[in-house]
Amino acid sequence: MLLKCLLVLKLITICLSYENEFIVDYYKHKEISRIVGFFCGNTTRMFKLINKFNNLEISAAMPLLTMDFNVEKLKTSYWKIGIILDLRCQNKNFAGFMSETAGHYTYTNLYNWLILGESLDSVLPRLNDSTYSVVTDLVIATPILDGYVLHDVYNPSKYHGGSLNVTELGDWHRSSGLNITLTHSKFNRRANYHGMILRVLTVTQFKPNNTRLEDYLEDYSNKSIDLMSKFVYPLMQHLCDIFNFTMDLSTDFYWDEIAENGSHTGMMGMLNRGFADITGSPGAINQKRFPLGELVMPIWNFRTCFFFLSSPLRSTNELLQPFSTGSWYATGALTILIALILSISLAFEKIDHWIRQYGIALFSTICILCQQGSSVIPNFLTGRLVFLQLLFFSLLIFNYYSACIVSVRLNQPLDKINDSLNELAESNMDIAAERIVYYDYLLETSTDWEVQMLKEKRWSKMSDAKKYLPLEEGLKRITRGGFAYHCDPNRGYPLMEKLFTSEMICRLSEVHLYHPQGLGAWISKDQ
Repeated sequence: MLLKCLLVLKLITICLSYENEFIVDYYKHKEISRIVGFFCGNTTRMFKLINKFNNLEISAAMPLLTMDFNVEKLKTSYWKIGIILDLRCQNKNFAGFMSETAGHYTYTNLYNWLILGESLDSVLPRLNDSTYSVVTDLVIATPILDGYVLHDVYNPSKYHGGSLNVTELGDWHRSSGLNITLTHSKFNRRANYHGMILRVLTVTQFKPNNTRLEDYLEDYSNKSIDLMSKFVYPLMQHLCDIFNFTMDLSTDFYWDEIAENGSHTGMMGMLNRGFADITGSPGAINQKRFPLGELVMPIWNFRTCFFFLSSPLRSTNELLQPFSTGSWYATGALTILIALILSISLAFEKIDHWIRQYGIALFSTICILCQQGSSVIPNFLTGRLVFLQLLFFSLLIFNYYSACIVSVRLNQPLDKINDSLNELAESNMDIAAERIVYYDYLLETSTDWEVQMLKEKRWSKMSDAKKYLPLEEGLKRITRGGFAYHCDPNRGYPLMEKLFTSEMICRLSEVHLYHPQGLGAWISKDQ
């Protein structure tokens, strides 16, 4: 036994002689620019280590670990920091330090721990892994004859039943330097959660009480109901298969509601209070949500809008619009008069029958007025004068009429509303909406002037009975024209395919209330 102790002491003495070289090599490999070390009080050794770091342009501090040491000094928000902890010391403050660092979340991806110990068996019981996660970067270095062996340590989540995982990372020898054998990405090698349970919270507003939540989310017979939650559920199942974790599913009726006392309820409120780990329904990405949870990534492109049918072709006959009624009567009377005068002048042309004479006169008058010319050319001066007068009259009428037609077409008001809530509010269309949470929420909270115009001009003046309609009833009213209905396109379009004709679908127009934006998956803070 005595011989064994002497060998261990000899080994530690040898290692201490080149330990500084190992520490510097390790943090050069990790590319850390700031170091804090807690050692056993060997001041000379600490100064030498600080000098080595400074020569590499790495700032380093080696404070004494006392009972009143403020762990807040280790807090970092942007730059990674390396923390060296020598557990070979008989320092009573180390246990409290380990517990306090766990409470200050110093095991995130911004902290790189290097713990020096005599052996794994002596170090592991002293670790506080209550806030370890898959991003934890903690390495235990234990001495061997001519160097150190390194072990990578993490716990996916002790709170959720995870266990401490220890894997050999590599080694360091004085002759060969640092050798990292665990070269796979940290996240790839930690992708197995070993069946750990994660609490997933969804939003379902139409689930029957007698139906299991899992069965309801897998029921696609009515895809337009709770569509977003039904979309995310298979994604979560796929993640379960990839990362080997188990879902503990629960549901809520709202995404985010603010109670009278100012607290948040609904899915985001439950997430904020730690009753859920990840959302099973996509949530809006905005500044108000960031204090409630952490965004993972956008997974759903969300928008809502008012639907209505654009006006059909105008009933007014635009061919008659350039002239007033009196002008049309005067033009008709003058045409008949000219035809009579022309028929009288044709009497000198010795046409064989009077019916043919009047027919030629009337037909020629109409052809000339329509700019089609005439097949009859009078031989006598009177007939030619009448023809000249008729040509001049038709020239004036045709040019004025053509100019008026072009002007009317150019100045015709647009039938469609250009995706403007203000234009919709000023139109004579009736409006209504499907009763959905985010509609009232946006009207109350949005600072967009168009949303406020819609609220002031139309919505606030309507009775509650007229404001909301069920989805199918609202879409049926659209088909009658003169009506705009607000709903989620993902719910509305499948039903429109059944209710609308092809001509109605071509005339369908949209005015956005929620312009296209991403909805994301959220996790609870500090997961």
